[in-house]
Amino acid sequence: MAHKTEKFSLRPLEESRLYLEDRLSNFKRSDTHAIVPYKKSGRIHLSPPSIPKYVIPTEEIEQVHRALAAYKCKEYIMQHINQFQTIFVQGEPASGKSTQIPQFITEEAALRRIPCKIIVIQPNKIAAQVTAERVAFERNEPVGISIGYHVVLEQLYGIHTNVIYCTPSVFLRKLCGNLNDLKNITHIIMDDIQEYDYFSDFIVIALQKYLREWNIKLIILSADYNCHRFVKNFERSGICNLQHIPLPINILYLEDLSPTFNHQPVTDNVDRVNYDLIVSLLEYKEGTILVFLPTCEEIEICKDRIVNSLDPSTYTLFTIHSSMDAKECKEMYKFHNRKIILCAEMNVYNHRVNCVIDTGRDGKTQWITQSRAVLRSKLVNSSCNDACCYRLYTRQTFKNMALVRREQISFDCLQELCLQTKMWAPEISRIQKFLSALITTSSSALIDQAIEKLQLMGAIDERENLTNLGIHLRGLSVEPRIGKMVISSIVFRCIDPVLTIAAFLSRK
Repeated sequence: MAHKTEKFSLRPLEESRLYLEDRLSNFKRSDTHAIVPYKKSGRIHLSPPSIPKYVIPTEEIEQVHRALAAYKCKEYIMQHINQFQTIFVQGEPASGKSTQIPQFITEEAALRRIPCKIIVIQPNKIAAQVTAERVAFERNEPVGISIGYHVVLEQLYGIHTNVIYCTPSVFLRKLCGNLNDLKNITHIIMDDIQEYDYFSDFIVIALQKYLREWNIKLIILSADYNCHRFVKNFERSGICNLQHIPLPINILYLEDLSPTFNHQPVTDNVDRVNYDLIVSLLEYKEGTILVFLPTCEEIEICKDRIVNSLDPSTYTLFTIHSSMDAKECKEMYKFHNRKIILCAEMNVYNHRVNCVIDTGRDGKTQWITQSRAVLRSKLVNSSCNDACCYRLYTRQTFKNMALVRREQISFDCLQELCLQTKMWAPEISRIQKFLSALITTSSSALIDQAIEKLQLMGAIDERENLTNLGIHLRGLSVEPRIGKMVISSIVFRCIDPVLTIAAFLSRK
C-alpha cells in the first residue's frame, strides 16, 4: 500500500511572525501589534520611516552612558548632524560612536515627533549583529522592534524598525537593485570606516549622487582620525571630533614580561601564540580583560587552556569570532565581577576594559599595523587602577610593523566592482572613468584587464554593457568566475557537485 505524501509549506513569513511573537511574549500587546517581520530576502527592505518610541534608560545604563565620550558630546554631535548633510565623526575606540549616535537621532526624532529610518553599515556580519543586540539591550527591548539587523542569510527587523544594522555587501545589493525605496532613508551611518574595503569605498562614491536629491544625512564614523581624505568628495560636510584626553596607561612588551613570568627566551613568532604567557597574565591581573587572538582556532585553543588552568568560579569567559551566535553576546554586556573576553575582531567589543592582552596578529597570521596596535591599547580604561596593555611582541617588532594597512585589491574583487558599476550606473559609458573616482584607486591597466576578462567571460559586451549573463552574475554573492561555473552547471545538470566546489572556492 502506497503511503500518502503530504506537501509542506514552510511559509517563512508566518514562521518569522511566530518567532517574533515568542520573543516578545514578555512585552505588552500594544508594543507587539505593530511588529510585522519581512520575508527573508537578499536585499534589505526599506519601509517608510516611522516615529520612534522614546525610551528612558535604566539607572545602570545611564551610568554607563555618562562615561562615554560620545554621550558627553551629545549636543555637539547633534548640532553637526542638523547643520551638515555629511558629517565625519572622529573618536577613539569605546567612545560610544556606534551605539550612541543612532540613539541620539531616534531620541530627538521621538521628542520632535519626526519619522526616521536609519541604516547603520558595519564592517562585518558579527559587528552588525552584536551592535544591534547591544543597542536593543540598552533600550530594554529585544532585537526586531525599533532596532534590527540584516546580514547575509539572516535578518531580524520589521516594518516599523527605526534603526537597521547591516553589512556593506547587503547595502550594496540594495544600491544595485530598486532605488525607489531608498528615499525612505533619513540617515546613513558608516561605522569604522578605517576597517572598510573597496566595496565600501564604492558605496561612498555611489551615495554622492543621491544625498542631495533625497535629502539623506550621511554620517561617517572613524577611530583613526584620518577622515580628511573623504572630505574632498562631499559638499556641505563637517568634521566632529570627540574630545577625549585619557590618562596615560602602562604598555609592556614581551621583553618586559619574560623576566617577571619566567618565560624565556625573549622571542616573538608570528606563527605561534604564547598561550602559557596569556594564562599567567590572566592569573595575575584582575578585572575585565580583553585578549586579542588571530583566528577562531587560536580562540578555541586559548579557551581550553584557560578552562583547564583557572578556577571557573573566579571569572566569566566569553569568545567573539566570526562563527559565533550574536545572541550569545547578550550575557557579555551584563554586569559581571570579572570578565575574560577572547576576541578576534576589534570592532565587535568596543567597551573599556581593565586590561588588554595583544598578541599582535591578525586573521592572516601576519603582524598587525602600528595604528591597529595603538587602537587596541586605547580600549583600556585609563581611569582604572593598574590599567595596562600587554603586547606579546618586542619593541623592535612594533617598530618594524607597517604604520597603516596598505591592501592591494585582488583581480577577482576588481571584476566584481566592474559589474557593480554597470549594475548601479548603466548610463556610464566607461567603467574606467567611474572607478577612477574611488578613494582607494587601482592602476588603469589592472582595471582594463578586469574589463577584458569580463568580456571574454561574456558578462559584458564590447560597449561595456551588461549581458544577460552579467545580470545573473551580479545577483550572485560570489566572484564572477565562480558564478559562471554555477550557472553553467545548471545547463549541464551537474549542479550538486559544482555547488560544493563553489562553496569551497568562494572567498565569501
